[in-house]
Amino acid sequence: MGARGRESTAALSVVGADDTGDADPTGFPGPPADLSKAESAVWREVVAAKPKDWFTAAMFGTLAQLCRHRVRAKQLSMLIDKIAVAADFDVKEFRDLTRDERENTRVIESCETKLRLTPQTQYDKSKKGKASGGPAPWEAGE
Repeated sequence: MGARGRESTAALSVVGADDTGDADPTGFPGPPADLSKAESAVWREVVAAKPKDWFTAAMFGTLAQLCRHRVRAKQLSMLIDKIAVAADFDVKEFRDLTRDERENTRVIESCETKLRLTPQTQYDKSKKGKASGGPAPWEAGE
């Protein structure tokens, strides 16, 4: 017997691997249908870099935003490079694009931190200062 009542908005807005029609045969969650080809490629790259159970359905919205912003970062970078070498260099346009790029970078950093993709979010403070079990780097050559 199914769940009683209407499905919540949150449940309806989450697109899982089975909902996209593009599920990865390796068991990784597939990208949502509303991502572009470039964004979907970023999705697959990010998901493949982590264990299969790393991402839960609750993280898919943040992961989709990360993919959108990474593609946008490449687009902004290309625009900035194009303007920088143009004969009619427009300082205001250049400044506006670099501000957009800086803000986009902040969003990417925030998404990566929330998804625990950065080294700082994986650092285990309880292991700080403890030996790794192997020889010290300066003793490895002996």
